Amino acid sequence: MGAPLDDLPAETWLKKLFGSRVYRALWEPLLTAKFGDLRHRVPAYWIWNTLNREKNGGEEVKAALKDGLISLADTLAAAIQNAGGEILLRQPIECLWETRHGVRLAGRGMEAEFDAVISTLPMPLLRDMADSALAPKIPLPEIEYQGVVNVMLTLKKQLNQHYWTAVVDSDFPFQGVVETTHVIRPEWTGERHLVYLMNYCSAKSNSYLAADELLVEQAIGGLSRLYGNFRAENVESAHVFRAPHVEPVWTKGYLRRPAARVAGSRVFLATTAQAYPMVTSWNTSVKLADEAIAALVSSEIGDTGRSGTVSRSKVAVA
Repeated sequence: MGAPLDDLPAETWLKKLFGSRVYRALWEPLLTAKFGDLRHRVPAYWIWNTLNREKNGGEEVKAALKDGLISLADTLAAAIQNAGGEILLRQPIECLWETRHGVRLAGRGMEAEFDAVISTLPMPLLRDMADSALAPKIPLPEIEYQGVVNVMLTLKKQLNQHYWTAVVDSDFPFQGVVETTHVIRPEWTGERHLVYLMNYCSAKSNSYLAADELLVEQAIGGLSRLYGNFRAENVESAHVFRAPHVEPVWTKGYLRRPAARVAGSRVFLATTAQAYPMVTSWNTSVKLADEAIAALVSSEIGDTGRSGTVSRSKVAVA
């Protein structure tokens, strides 16, 4: 329905829809918070889809795993190993190339060949690892990403009544405040309250490269200005996390997104670069994983048995 907006810049559409004044006061700061100086590239279809996604006018529902996401990771790992799979940790892949019958991976003293590979890497990193024959086939090798800096504070008292608050304030160096303990039982956290302050920015920016101490100071100082009931003495601990490739910067015409398979190869894709127009989230990641597996199973590589599972193929997920 909104597909024609894929070739229209978001700022053009938003100005026409809301007017220049509202765009400058609200939408431009929000786009800047998400995409920084690259906001002009974002297509209107992404905004349209974000405004219309999932809610359907109903009340939003959120949930949390009692033992955190590590419990999900441990359960998945056990299932993989029980099915005969092998998990190699701290074993980075440095290069990959196609052979006559598969794909070969190598890195830090390890080299092995597989019938196929499913890559979860950002496109530029995958391209840099691929050899001269495979690299030209990698889609969107120059796509840019926004990284994120998260400051997590453990508080003795609740911050406010909202789970997530968007902040449009040039004096506040974060774009959102998330109090995750609104969906976590207090007894799970020792009656403490967990607050995340996030800043989407380039991994090369001053904000991303700032010292942890400065970021924590900015977080505490910013909350003191935004919330009258917040007191610095209620902060028990602070932790800083960074990730360099979080949100691809979508460009016009992105509906022609990468397929789940690198054309003419045995390399399959399950990356955030395929998420558009969906937001990057756990739900989206599960959907992309399903697409990658379906593409693999339906390919000539996916030798399937009656159960519909890949029965005799050796597949690496990197």
